[in-house]
Amino acid sequence: MQKTRFQAALKQIFINQPSQKESSKMLHLTEAEKAEMREAIKQVDALFALEGFEKTEQSRKIDEAVLAGRVSNHQVIDEMIAYVKEHKTTDGFIESREWQ
Repeated sequence: MQKTRFQAALKQIFINQPSQKESSKMLHLTEAEKAEMREAIKQVDALFALEGFEKTEQSRKIDEAVLAGRVSNHQVIDEMIAYVKEHKTTDGFIESREWQ
């Protein structure tokens, strides 16, 4: 089965990241890696928009932090899961992060 562009974009964003052990470290992305990630994010956003979903301010801030190398996607996921388990909402998540 041929991969869809959506699957490829998601893989670029979520799978091509450092290991869990490295996920708490600041990332140093090359300009080429940043460009690839920006394109993957753009494709995912466009695909979600086709389904009627709009990108939230929280998602924009997370993307900015990841692209700036302040946090990895794995770290965001781990921290958001812990935050939601404790607070039962994502409200206030970004504001509570040191890497924002």
